Amino acid sequence: MAGGISIHVVDVTRGLPAAGMEVEIFKGGDQIAAGVLSHQGVLDHSVVRGENVEPGNYEVVFHIGEFYRQLGYALPDEFPFLDIVPFRFGISEVEQHYHLPLKVSPWGFSLFRGG
Repeated sequence: MAGGISIHVVDVTRGLPAAGMEVEIFKGGDQIAAGVLSHQGVLDHSVVRGENVEPGNYEVVFHIGEFYRQLGYALPDEFPFLDIVPFRFGISEVEQHYHLPLKVSPWGFSLFRGG
């Protein structure tokens, strides 16, 4: 079985996990995972354990604008600085685990492959 893809999001404006943020994972245009982040800011889905993970190009979509609107941040309904944020990456070695830690605010983010 593959190493999997895990996501962990922290809201740096509050110093808390981004519980409730919607996240989607696509491979080649097909959605392979979707859900809202747990109270720990992680996506609880079988893709974390490697299900449906094969070599190829992937895209994770973070629904940042809606997350902050739900928290009561005064963001524009149209054209917020960050709204729906895609992150594209490739997987060539499926036996490795691909951890994607995201630090986010309504005005910026940092995302990298973690260990």
